[in-house]
Amino acid sequence: INQDYIDIVAELRRLDLIDGIYIYNVKQLNNYLRYKYDKGLWQLLDRRSNHLRYIKLEEYIKIIDNYDIPYEVIQTMQVAVMNGKTKLPLYLPITNELAEVVGYLHSEGSVSFCNKDERSVNRYKLAWKKSIGSRLGDYVNKQGCHIITASSRLLCLLFSKILGGKNHAYNISVPDFIFNASDDIKWHYISALIDGDGCICNSCKTIRYTTICEKFAEQLVILLNSVGIES
Repeated sequence: INQDYIDIVAELRRLDLIDGIYIYNVKQLNNYLRYKYDKGLWQLLDRRSNHLRYIKLEEYIKIIDNYDIPYEVIQTMQVAVMNGKTKLPLYLPITNELAEVVGYLHSEGSVSFCNKDERSVNRYKLAWKKSIGSRLGDYVNKQGCHIITASSRLLCLLFSKILGGKNHAYNISVPDFIFNASDDIKWHYISALIDGDGCICNSCKTIRYTTICEKFAEQLVILLNSVGIES
């Protein structure tokens, strides 16, 4: 994972999660291939029409394996499942807001966020809007807890397979992009994690966080030490 962005295609490819995934907004890619290599997408992929709105991920991988595609072209495209409403950039920027979203989700140990505190809920929604941008569902149960979800196969893959969610609290992990990030981004991750499911003891001047995942606890110790916090 690059320190500035997460290469979504590379991660999906590494995890062999290619089937049913498509690349959208391929116009600039088509124009670049025609200009640089004198061949459009429809020719390279043996299509009858040169008016392509999307291509399969496996087709895109064949393109990038054989042709040098610049960053400026790649960042114009999006990845999604067929007919899915949620589309993500091929290079997902690593920002403070993304670190917060991942921190909150890790505090829950799942790909949904549940919290009664309005401030935490609003902070999570704002971070989500700035980093992911897709629509969120917000259901308030009888106990007054906000249950915030995003109904998207692509987002489930992103948070459960790529960003260390692993579906439940027993096997979450701090993702590589957090370990490799600046201290500022690390702090936003830690802050959201504590805000979501930790506590601060002012009298004894300590921060407490409990997890049932031993590996995650060991990773948190390393992460906290990297920003100068003894744990």
